[in-house]
Parts: sequence; structure tokens; C-alpha cells
Amino acid sequence: MVRQRGSYPRPARRPYTKRHVNPIFFGISGRFLDAMTSPAEASKSTGTGVRQALRKLRRGMLLLFLALLVVAAGHSDYRPTELETAMAPHRYSILKWELAHLSHKWTHAASLLLPGRHELSDAEKSQLVEEYFDLAQAAQNLERQQRQVELGRGGLSSDGSASVPLPGPAYLDTAIAKNREQRRELLPHVEYIVEQTIARVVREQGLDTRWLGVFPPVDTTFGESPNVLILSPRDRIYRQDGFLLDPDLTIDIKEDLETVALETEDLSAVVAGTAGLSVYPSVVADALGLRYAMEVAAHEWLHHWLFFRPLGRNFNRSPEMLTLNETAATIAGQELGDMAYTALTGGEVTRPWVRGRPNGLDFTAEMRETRQKAEQLLDQGDIEGAEAYMEERRKFFVAAGYNIRKLNQAYFAFYGSYATGPGSISPIGEQMREIRRLSSSLGEFLDTVAQFGTYAEYLAYWENLESAAAPKAQG
Repeated sequence: MVRQRGSYPRPARRPYTKRHVNPIFFGISGRFLDAMTSPAEASKSTGTGVRQALRKLRRGMLLLFLALLVVAAGHSDYRPTELETAMAPHRYSILKWELAHLSHKWTHAASLLLPGRHELSDAEKSQLVEEYFDLAQAAQNLERQQRQVELGRGGLSSDGSASVPLPGPAYLDTAIAKNREQRRELLPHVEYIVEQTIARVVREQGLDTRWLGVFPPVDTTFGESPNVLILSPRDRIYRQDGFLLDPDLTIDIKEDLETVALETEDLSAVVAGTAGLSVYPSVVADALGLRYAMEVAAHEWLHHWLFFRPLGRNFNRSPEMLTLNETAATIAGQELGDMAYTALTGGEVTRPWVRGRPNGLDFTAEMRETRQKAEQLLDQGDIEGAEAYMEERRKFFVAAGYNIRKLNQAYFAFYGSYATGPGSISPIGEQMREIRRLSSSLGEFLDTVAQFGTYAEYLAYWENLESAAAPKAQG
């Protein structure tokens, strides 16, 4: 039985330990380890003795790892929480992702170096990429129709109104399978074209290195991006933890997980979709079209690039550092993505990119007003009042044409990390835009912000910038 908001008793909380594995570090370090210990590399060594030594070294490292694992297990009293147990069947595995995608990406790249391969013209590259993204959007429509048929809504649209009857299950199964096969054949070529296009723009902006060129190499995979479960305390908006989940969760599963977090740990929770993930290669959703995919691919590569600099290495040091990272990647990713889109297709991109305003609503202004009011209620200790207000505002947005399933503290904790977005009231967004405006190039902007290792360093830089600008404004 679902109880009303605010009626849940507050259980005793177990001590909180942040669980985090940096996916970028894992992806890159795993790639180097594979290169060092693969049979192909070992075969290059001369002499039987060297090969035997390598085998013994690998065997010894494995035994050491197993011994440490046994010792750790013997001293562990780990007991999963109810939330962890509920999440377990739906967790998104970065390890499986790396094993499934990293090797074939570089195998395909190596195959392109073979002699005798046809080099596509710019027009052919653009046509190939646009064909893939047209298929990706068609696949989304086919899968939506399939869900409606499965729910017995073959002659109705998603809102229940009359519509043209949908195709039968057999036709949809065949069409989806054909679409999937077409995308599978195009995918390696499309990814390579997009990667090379972004890399070219990166070099033009002076973001490459003298000896390594574009580093890390631009490497991305298009497909389904995972969901993420965000947890926040109920008495404030704060991103306490996040867990990657499979991309194909049903609404029932999402709401079950959110309810478990609320009832067993007294935490606000939301399961949200993502457009990309900065593992290596990065994951980029392909269902939103080529233009947005270019932007997201550039955004995720910038996280890879920042990882080797103070800003990226301190990504999780504080909520403010997380916001600085995401905002820098958003501002620069939009520019790089737009330039790459133009370089590939010849199409011009204008900003701001207005996606339309259902019923004339200014979504950004309304959502920021909602965030500010919710913060005020929480500051006054009125948790139930804040939650009731956010639910009321959610219904307002849905009625205006914005399909928001959950609007709570966790929602703002997640979307508020992007200071240029509607869910944020942080001053960092406008500050970073001003830093970009004052920079002579995108490269100068990124070189500047990449050096901030703490939020205090960033504030000191901003205050100096304001002080320098004050006399000019007065004059």
C-alpha cells in the first residue's frame, strides 16, 4: 500500500559511506593494462624466458589478488540495505560495458588502416551519419508503437484519443529487427566519422597536445544511455549519492525503487534518464538526433580531457566542484558540438537553441521559481510543505505540456548540477558564461577553468575578475 507523502516514520539511519568508482579512470587504466598484458603484445617479446617471466608475473598478480580478496571477505560484515537489494537486478555494469565495447572499437579503427579501403567523401560521410540517426529515431517510434500494442491500445494514441490503428505485433517485430540490423551495420562507421570530426574541431581550437595529438582520443559509442538513481536528504537539496541503472527500466520499477529509498532510508529519490556517460568510450544516446548527439559526445569527451587537469580530478570534491565541471563541459560542449555538426553537415547552428514553449510557458523561469520556493520551505523546516508544493508544481508543468514524472529534492539535486539549466539557481552558470565571453577563444576558456582544483580557487579568480571589471564599468 502506498502511503501519503510525509507520513513515513523516520528509521534509524545506518552510517553513510559514499560508494564511488571513477568511470573515466577505470576505462583508461583498463585499456592500458590490456595493452601491456595481451598475448599480441607478449608475442613481440624476444626469447622464451621473457614469455615465461610474463606468464609467471601475471599468475603471481592473480594469486595475490585472490588472496587479498579472501582476506577482505573474511573481515567484512557487509549487509546490503533494502535499497541495494532492490537495485541489484537493475544495476548498470561499467565492467560489462568496457568488455563489450572497448576492444571492438579499436579493432574497427585498426581495420580502417588496411590498404585498399574506399575513402568516403564529405557528402557520403554526412549522408551515412544522417541515415543512422534517422533510423535511431524511427526505432524509437516503432518501440513506442510496440508498447502500445502490448498494452492493448492498438487503435489508440498514447493519450487515449482515437488514432490510426497501429500495425500488428508480427509486423512490428520484423520492422524493429530490420531497423536494429541496419543500425548495427552502420554504427562502427558512424562512430568513427563523428569521432574524427570532433577531433578535427578540437585540434582547430588548440586543445590538442604537442606529442600526443588529441588526448585522450575522442572515443564514443551511440546507443542507449543508462538511467541514474539520485538520492537526496529530504530536509535539503543535496546530491548524496547516485547509482547507474539499466536504460530499459519500466515506470513501475523506477517508482518502486524511489519508494524503497523513501520508506527504508527516508531519502528523496528520482530515477532519471541520461543523455550520455563519460566512461571510455563514452555512451551517447542516439534517439534525440544528430545535432544533440554531437553536443553530448563533445560534452563527454571534455570530461575525459578535464580528468587530466585539476578541475576534472576534483570532480567529486564538493557539490560546487561537480557543478563547475558540468557547467564547463556544457558550455564548451555546446560550442564544440555545434562546430562539429557544421563541419560534418554544412548546416549552421544558432544559439540559444529554443526547443519550443508549450502553451507559451517560460519553462526555465518557472522551474527556477519552483526551486527557490522549495528551498525557502526546506530552510524553514517545512519538509512536507515543500514536497506538497513541488508535487503541485509538477502537475502544473504536466498540464502545460512538460512530462515530468517526479519533481522532488533529488530531481533538483541532479539537474541543479548543470548551472546553465532550468533546475539550477547557482550563480556559477552566469559566471562561467561571463568568463567564456571574456576569453579570446574556446581553448583559452578551457585552459583557464581547467586549472581550478578547489571551489575557493575559482571564487578567488572570479572576485579578481569582478574587481578588474569594476573600474571599467564606472568609467
